Amino acid sequence: MVRIRLRNLRDEEDESAVSLLKECEDSILNEILLKGIPDIYKVYAKKYTEVEFCRQSGELVETHDNWMLETDGVCLRTILT
Repeated sequence: MVRIRLRNLRDEEDESAVSLLKECEDSILNEILLKGIPDIYKVYAKKYTEVEFCRQSGELVETHDNWMLETDGVCLRTILT
């Protein structure tokens, strides 16, 4: 979360404040890399159900609350190092 506070603004400066905030937003969304790898563009958390064989009962058992990360972009060499 980012909070930006502009102090000492006058009524006639509203447009300049709005344009300043839009520039900050553009910079944050397009130029700042937060805890990531440049070649991975987006990460999705996906919930899935895995089915396992139970040797005691001989039945297929579904496990719940399993999560997987899928990415747009691949940079395996960087991730492994």
